[in-house]
Amino acid sequence: MRFPILLLGCLVACGPAPARIVSGEDMTVIVDGGVAPEGGASADLVARNADLANPASPDLAAACPMPCVGATPVCDPVAHACAPCLPAKDVCAAGAYCDGKSGDYHCLPGCKANADCGVMACCNHACIDVAADAKNCGGCGKACAGNGSCCAAACVDTATSLLHCGGCGKACPSGLQLHAMIGCAMGACVVAGCAIGYTDCDKDPGNGCEANVLTDPANCGGCGKFCNIMGGDGACANGACSVKSCYAGFADCNKDVADGCEVATTKDPANCGVCGKKCTAPPHAQATCAGGMCGVGTCDAGFDDCDANAANGCETMVTADVKNCGKCGNACLPAHGVGGCMNSMCSILSCTMPFADCDLAFNSGCEVDLLGDPNHCKACGMKCPAPPNASATCQNGACGTGACTMGFGDCNNKLADGCEVNLLADKSHCAKCGNACPGNQTCVNGACVNSLGFLYMTSSNGTAGFYRYAVESNTWQTLLSPPSVTYSQLTTDGKVIYHLGTDNTIYRWDGNAWAMVQAGPGGEASQPIALFKWTTGGTFYYVNDGTVTMKRSTNGAPWTTVNLPSNASCAGTYDPTSNRIYIRIYSGQGLMIYDTIMNIVTKTVPNAAGCGENSRTGSYYGGFFYTRDSGSTFQKLDVGTGMITNTAVTPSESHTATDVNPNNGDLFVGPYSPTGKTLQVYRPGNNQLTTLAPAPVAVTNHSTIVWSPQ
Repeated sequence: MRFPILLLGCLVACGPAPARIVSGEDMTVIVDGGVAPEGGASADLVARNADLANPASPDLAAACPMPCVGATPVCDPVAHACAPCLPAKDVCAAGAYCDGKSGDYHCLPGCKANADCGVMACCNHACIDVAADAKNCGGCGKACAGNGSCCAAACVDTATSLLHCGGCGKACPSGLQLHAMIGCAMGACVVAGCAIGYTDCDKDPGNGCEANVLTDPANCGGCGKFCNIMGGDGACANGACSVKSCYAGFADCNKDVADGCEVATTKDPANCGVCGKKCTAPPHAQATCAGGMCGVGTCDAGFDDCDANAANGCETMVTADVKNCGKCGNACLPAHGVGGCMNSMCSILSCTMPFADCDLAFNSGCEVDLLGDPNHCKACGMKCPAPPNASATCQNGACGTGACTMGFGDCNNKLADGCEVNLLADKSHCAKCGNACPGNQTCVNGACVNSLGFLYMTSSNGTAGFYRYAVESNTWQTLLSPPSVTYSQLTTDGKVIYHLGTDNTIYRWDGNAWAMVQAGPGGEASQPIALFKWTTGGTFYYVNDGTVTMKRSTNGAPWTTVNLPSNASCAGTYDPTSNRIYIRIYSGQGLMIYDTIMNIVTKTVPNAAGCGENSRTGSYYGGFFYTRDSGSTFQKLDVGTGMITNTAVTPSESHTATDVNPNNGDLFVGPYSPTGKTLQVYRPGNNQLTTLAPAPVAVTNHSTIVWSPQ
């Protein structure tokens, strides 16, 4: 082993002298006081950088006082001290190099040589990609001029380079396949020119000059020039549009691309089906083309095509054709007559006897049978007069009596007086012509009964029992009390007496016993004062005092309601001859006339005179309604005119109830106050009031009386 030897010469006083470099295995030294090379910091640095590897150098082992190991493995012969490294003997670890620029030696991060950088180069102790670094392009220190870029170890201008347009590796497409010349300008690929017949319409250099303006129907002759052919598809040849094909039903008959397939051959009578095929106008019609076939178009005025034959056109004159009048198929065939057609309107030329056209309307034909129509008996407009209480009839062209009004009969067979007999009240013709009532009996509702009838009475609170007054004998009889307390609700059908109890049950008195009939209208016990009437056909009517809701039930059926136009009172009369209920208006002396056949109020007769609701007086006879306020005179109201007359007759009792004998108009006045027993009768014929036999007991509340023929 050789040790380096430092040969001492003149260190301070001696002047400059040529330097000799002595090298050994572990050091480098400058001997004889040489000057540092150009760029060195001092003679010491020169000595430290000298090549001490010269095997001829003397042994310098004595330069460092001890062996150099560990973190300072190298002997610095100038400083005579161990150091981390020396440039000539760089023992720095991988990824570091020995640096002595600061006057001392240290290992700093960086490369020593190219071998430390793999595919890169070691430039100034840094690994540099000389294929892409513009300052070291192709080798260390080879900088690209200006703003040049380093692409693949060569300096290029990316603003104009086709291979590196806008950046390394960004090559512009080849223009040969794109019918274009491609260039690079300001770092972007651009189309610099197009081949003949091509144009760059979308301004995309990626597809070059994409539009063939010689053949492209969407850019024919220039960008955006679309071959839009009306009624068909277009084509482009040498930059000019042409008709490629027409849609079904269209044709290019004038060979003008401007209007395309201008003809609809399905409906053009000049080009029907194909170009040039002209439809000939049929007789009395315009030519037409439909579905590519010639046919009959609009008919001339007054004509129509009724046989659907195009050959003869509009062959029918509908202004005068009786089978096709005004339009095809409209035949003039009036009932019972012969029709005609004039000016497209059907008319009746004649009627078949005995029929006649009385309404002068074609649609009804000869509508009247002159032998049997009472409105046109023997001749139009000759109306048969309706006989009294009967309908008119026409038989064999002669007027006669038809059906009699219900309750009337034609007992003398004379047309002049019609159905002259009231079969419900005529003693000589009771119920039918020739059926006379014997003795002193009279006819009531078509039945022979005692001529003067009976009066039935009870009190409105049920405490006074049940009584019958015989008008003819002027006597009273006490009868069996009803099974339930009554609140003065009695009515009759002319044969039995009906009573509505507070248990909401209707009972009947047949002269011997009480029997249940049906359920009542419901919930009436709390409001006992009401109008309760039986009517022809078995219908009961009920309305509470001061309300508008009329309730009705027929032959046991569920109760239904009808609303009245005004509040009703509890006073009123049922007239079996007219089937009407006459109802006094609540708190007044006017009345409502209720038709039980139509179930409506047919007339309201108002009157401003007041009437306290402590009076149950209100009865109808002979066209007049008789009523009174409590304790005052009878008032006579004309139901036709509404005029009211004071009779000046005052019953002796107040708070009275009344009922009338419809056969003679006798108006019975029941008792209440002051005696509770006084029964009177008012006869409108002579305007007289007669006192009858007193009741057997005093009535302690409003009495209810009802007249019955038996």
